[in-house]
This record gives sequence, structure tokens and C-alpha cells, in this order.
Amino acid sequence: MYVTQFGGAQVARILIATGAIDSTVAVGLSPREIVRDNSGHLYAANFLSNTVSRIDVATFTVDAVIPVGAAPYGVAWDGRSHMYVTNSAAATVSRILIATGAVDAVIPVGNNPIGVGWDGRDHMYVCNHTGGDSVSRILIATGAVDLTIPLAAGSLPYSIAWDGAAHMYAVDSGTNDISRIIIATGALEPVTPIGVNPYGVAFDGSAHMYAGNQTDNTVSRLLVATGAVDLVTPVSVDPLAIAWDGGAHMYVCNIGGPTVSRILVATGAVDLVIPVPGSPWGVAWDGIW
Repeated sequence: MYVTQFGGAQVARILIATGAIDSTVAVGLSPREIVRDNSGHLYAANFLSNTVSRIDVATFTVDAVIPVGAAPYGVAWDGRSHMYVTNSAAATVSRILIATGAVDAVIPVGNNPIGVGWDGRDHMYVCNHTGGDSVSRILIATGAVDLTIPLAAGSLPYSIAWDGAAHMYAVDSGTNDISRIIIATGALEPVTPIGVNPYGVAFDGSAHMYAGNQTDNTVSRLLVATGAVDLVTPVSVDPLAIAWDGGAHMYVCNIGGPTVSRILVATGAVDLVIPVPGSPWGVAWDGIW
């Protein structure tokens, strides 16, 4: 697993077999989210450098630094040939061609875009946070927004993720709930209350979504079949991003810890707390066991 260290301008690598950090690599200033592509690379959005660091998984070195827009924040793969990076201070998304590492499109979206996610089909979804209160849906084939989904006033959506089935889940930090979007129609279902000031959200590869509640220091587990919360797990201080390791665990970045909490999917309980200096923020699996 790979964790961005917001205060340390680096990425820490955690060995899944042991749960220990075995190496770090320097990236840009104040890295936020990190995601892997399908060709052996990870992409870390450097908020204060206005760049993305591309990391070669095999060598654990940065092999490209890609200029993007102002204050890059979220990053996601489109399941095809591009990475999408939200530029939170520019109201745009930079699309990076994986084959070259170059930006080939800049897409206008809503105000203060933060989280971005693929729906497993034909669209990317972008959370428009402060002053946005909406989700922009981008058609992958054209790179253009084809739908803007309004959320409740003051919802302040942060992150968004596919549930492996029929919905996208957007965490609303301002209204302390989850907005569940029907992929087939783009329509909203009734919101689900969770904890206070939720930030990250991720699918566990099986039957649940996990959402980190930053102010509560908890993680809410939601059953995909119903969208209802079926467990609340205490973690460390200020949980942010969450990711599945492709196997038995979810990893939660606790920026105030500073730690990463490892949650056993089978039970929903924390089975390991990993110290990570430098304010851990984003987390991603590299697709390797």
C-alpha cells in the first residue's frame, strides 16, 4: 500500500504482508490523493506544486513530474487510457494520457473540484466542493461534462467512489451524509446519514462501502445492497482517505494520528495501527500481492 505524507512531501510504501513501512520516495509539495493506473504506475497529486508525480511501482522511483492545474487534489483512472486529476483552485480536471504522461485535455467542471471516481462503465464523476454542492459527470468518450447532479445546499461533497454494482457514493462533509447516485440514470436516491465531517469513501471488493468520519474519528460501513450503515468502527484521529488492498483489509489514513488504521474486512475491526509520520493523507493499492 502507498500513503501520501502531506507534511513530508513524500510517499511511504507499506508492505501488505507485514503492515510495516519498507521505503519512501520524495514527491512534490503537500501530496493529497494517490491512485494506480493499469500500466505499473501510481499518480500522486501534489497540491502546492501544481504537479502530479508518476511513480514506477517496480522501482519505486518517480519517473515523471506532470504539470497540471492549480492545487491538484483528487486523481482517478478511467478504466481505459487516461488518468483524471481535479484542479481544486481552477474548477477544472486535467486528463493525462497514460501512454505519454502528458495532459491532453483540460475539462471545466464545477467550483472547487476535489474527489473524482470512475463508475466502472463510461463516466467519471467529480465532486464540486466549496461553492459547488454538485457532482459533474464526464463522458469518457468525449472528455466533456454531460450531466451536473445537484446535491443539497451546503453538502460540500469531498470524495466519490463506485460500489462495484449500480451506484456511486459521494460523501457530503457539510451535511454529514452519503449521496447515492444511480449510475444508469444519474438520479439521486435518499441520502444516508453517517458520521460528522466525512471525507474518504471506498469499496471493499465485496459487499460494503467504507466512509471515514473525520470529526468523529470513526469509519462507517455501508451495505451495498441497501445503502444502510451496518457498522461504525473507531479509528485514530482525523481519518481521511480509505483504500482496499485487494484482499482482506481496508486502510484508513488518520492525518491527526499520524497513523494508518488497518481494518479486517471479515469483521470490520481494526487489527493493526501503523505509524506514518508526516501527516498521512491519501492511500492506494498497487495491484500487487
